[in-house]
Amino acid sequence: MRRVISVLMLFYSFGAIAQVGIGLEDPKAAVHIAKEAKLKDVRNVEGAMTDYPQHLIADEKGNLAVFTGLPTDLIFKNVLTKKMEQYVKIDRNDVKDNKYSEYTEKSLDLNTTLTVPAHKTYVLEISYSIPSVYAGSDNPKGEFGVFIKRKLGVKPFEKINQSVNVFSSPLASATTTSAKGRAIGYTYIDTVSNETNQPLELQYDLYGFTEFIDLNNYEVRFGSYTNSGTNYNWGKGVILVTINELIK
Repeated sequence: MRRVISVLMLFYSFGAIAQVGIGLEDPKAAVHIAKEAKLKDVRNVEGAMTDYPQHLIADEKGNLAVFTGLPTDLIFKNVLTKKMEQYVKIDRNDVKDNKYSEYTEKSLDLNTTLTVPAHKTYVLEISYSIPSVYAGSDNPKGEFGVFIKRKLGVKPFEKINQSVNVFSSPLASATTTSAKGRAIGYTYIDTVSNETNQPLELQYDLYGFTEFIDLNNYEVRFGSYTNSGTNYNWGKGVILVTINELIK
């Protein structure tokens, strides 16, 4: 009988100590540390995010949580990046009915594809920087710019209006090539939730556009710019997608 009572008291003691406080008498969590904490001989797994994808983080109140980075073989293990192989131009051949003062858009061939696992929510930081130039000496009067399109699963691509960055061309008095162009860049934060039991394919693509630009004799170029063998060394257009898992 004495042994039975001892066992019961042991289980009771474990159940009663549901919260442990270190450095305080009134713990508010299973383990609540009120002083500085130090760990000894912790294993160093630098460069092994595939095997150790979770990271211990804390909010401003000291509450601990686990952040999961996406384990891939890409830059920083959770960043997709792609560069333009050649520049893309919009000229009068891209305009309907031979008009030269209306809206026209064209893909910049920077499509990036990733997969959102089942029952996961990703917060994605999409950044782009596209060298762009109006190749002409007249006043174009209009605008040209870049924006993002997104495709979820089998749905068609949709324009993300919040991702548009526009450059208004200078007057004809700006005679140098550098004065007529710039690197059009923007960063857009997108949140995508997959509430299904199947992986969800997610695609982003960049588009260049012109609006009320005089394309009768000239053109707008997006990406690495060359003209008659001259390279102005602006680099190539690039898109970067940083993938983070949302912690709920």
